Amino acid sequence: MSIFLNILFLILGMGLLIKGADFFVEGASAVAKRFKIPAMLIGLTIVAIGTSLPELSVSLASAFKHNVDMSVGNVIGSNMMNMLLILGIVMIIKPVPIKKSTKKIDFPFMLGITFLLLLFSADVILNGSGENAISRTESILLLLVLVVFLPIIVIHILFKIKSNCYWIQAEWDAGYMLGYFGDVLSFIGTIVLGYIAVMQTERANHMNQELLNIEKSRVKPYFDISSSQLYKIFLAEDMDEKLNELDRNSVMIMDLLCALNPRTGLVTDSALIELEVLNSGYSDIRRVMVRRAYFYLSVSEPIEYNNEKIAIIYGNTAIKSNESRLFYIHIKREIVDTEELYKNWYKDNIDKIMPRMEFELELETVTGNFYIEKIECGSSWDISMKNTNNTATRAIGVTKIQITEEES
Repeated sequence: MSIFLNILFLILGMGLLIKGADFFVEGASAVAKRFKIPAMLIGLTIVAIGTSLPELSVSLASAFKHNVDMSVGNVIGSNMMNMLLILGIVMIIKPVPIKKSTKKIDFPFMLGITFLLLLFSADVILNGSGENAISRTESILLLLVLVVFLPIIVIHILFKIKSNCYWIQAEWDAGYMLGYFGDVLSFIGTIVLGYIAVMQTERANHMNQELLNIEKSRVKPYFDISSSQLYKIFLAEDMDEKLNELDRNSVMIMDLLCALNPRTGLVTDSALIELEVLNSGYSDIRRVMVRRAYFYLSVSEPIEYNNEKIAIIYGNTAIKSNESRLFYIHIKREIVDTEELYKNWYKDNIDKIMPRMEFELELETVTGNFYIEKIECGSSWDISMKNTNNTATRAIGVTKIQITEEES
């Protein structure tokens, strides 16, 4: 849409709005005269609500378009224009006396509502939030204030019609006046102090929850694989020799089987990986179990990546806090026939081996708590890492370690 059409629609809308306001005021005045309703009552109810409908439509349209700043600016700006521009121009044309009853009821309510809005928008000061925002609960409270205020105004005006004196009389003496304003200030103060108490309670609960989460985080175990370490991959004869040397009582071993579907029952060894792990948490680990495993040695290896991976951890799985342990991953694969037992693709393609590992472990602490740890890590290689015929050296690259307490 061109800028000229936008300007045309803006001018047309303003003209219709002004003319509509004329019709609205004439109609409201006619209703007031017909039913002998005071003009103040019409102004505080029908006219006030009617003239607010365009602002309501603009604010709703802005909110639905996620432009909340325009909604808030519309409310604040319209009130400023009402008090400064409109009232200023009207008073220049014809000065209007302010009745004492208006000072006693309407002005205090206006000031109280303004202060209430300011209070609701001071979240950063009151409860330490990251931003100031008016919540749905606070919005409902503002609507309830409106629901309470309108009947008071109606009763106040109708009382004047019936008894020829205002519900709150203009002839109060100074002491009674001060008492009234004292009651109003006490009411406002009660709301303010109650609101501050609720906000401070929520802030304290939030801080307690954060401290509790920090304390829980402190006591977590942590099955840590250091990203700075070099690790070994043993193949063929070196793998067999290393397996024979292992002391199952001092090391931790994961048997990882790449199974076929359907199962064949024929299994051959592929590789043995040697890593060092550390319990960098603050709780001793009683045992480590594996829930899920995804693994490959090379993107071009003769194994379907989507085949089921069956894993089990055994050996010495108890690790105290700040204690390190050798961790071996024994990779096996299921084969179709016995001829594959004598094929050693990994030994012939040792330069292509670049393992990728993803594990979901269950850690049980000595206190009986259970934690779920997710580990994702890859591998890297440079020219300084020498490969022999049956042993490869790689650098571990940990991309993710996430641990959460298991819900009971």
